[in-house]
Amino acid sequence: MSDDKLLLVKDLTTTFATAGGDLTAVAHVSFDLDRNETLGIVGESGSGKTVLSRTIMGLQPRVNTTVTGSSVIMASKSSARVRRRSVQSGAPKWPWSSRTR
Repeated sequence: MSDDKLLLVKDLTTTFATAGGDLTAVAHVSFDLDRNETLGIVGESGSGKTVLSRTIMGLQPRVNTTVTGSSVIMASKSSARVRRRSVQSGAPKWPWSSRTR
C-alpha cells in the first residue's frame, strides 16, 4: 500500500436478508482515495450510497446483514486498519418478531 492512500475499498458487497429473500444493496464496489483527494458518491435515491458509507465506517447493523470484501482506512502513514472482511451475521432476527400486539 502506498503511504499516500487514505482509504482502500476492494470488492465490497452488502446484502440484507429479508422475508422475500436476499437483497444486495451494494455489489462489488472497489475504489481508493489518496490523501488530499476528494471523492463524491452520487446516485439516485435508494442506490446504496448510505449503505456503502455506513459499511465502510463499520456502522451498518449486523443483524440480517452480510458484508464481504474489505475496506482499509489509513489512520496515519504507519498504521492501517481493516474495517470489515467477510463478516457475516448469525441467524436472522426479524424486527417484527418481538412486537407485542
